[in-house]
Amino acid sequence: MKNYTVLFAEDVPHYGTAEIQAVSDEAALEAAKAYDTSEVTLEAVWENSVSKRIVFIEDPDGNTIHHDVPLDEYDLRYGGQKDRLLCDAAPLMFQTLELCEDVLSDLARLDDGTPSVSALNMARQALAKAKGGAK
Repeated sequence: MKNYTVLFAEDVPHYGTAEIQAVSDEAALEAAKAYDTSEVTLEAVWENSVSKRIVFIEDPDGNTIHHDVPLDEYDLRYGGQKDRLLCDAAPLMFQTLELCEDVLSDLARLDDGTPSVSALNMARQALAKAKGGAK
């Protein structure tokens, strides 16, 4: 039997309160945004951890044999509200693209190089990429 080293990770929310002084509601919000939370967010809520994962597994020789293995359905995304909205809209955009591909395949004349042919090819490439196929 071999011994393997496993590095696990999970993200745990931390909460904390602070008092701030401000001349208005808007100023309070700006002061809160600028506040250094590192000294107050000390209360970990372990039962709400997310993004549980195996960072890596090393064999006895120090070789990484597995890495970045998710252990839950949570997915950290980079970006802000714009990116979240885009992710939320993805299923609808995918369905729309499938309909466009279907309509274009009926309309496009593949022998004349019209914009509909280019659009059809682009739609097919995007769908293949979304389904994990060709890039």
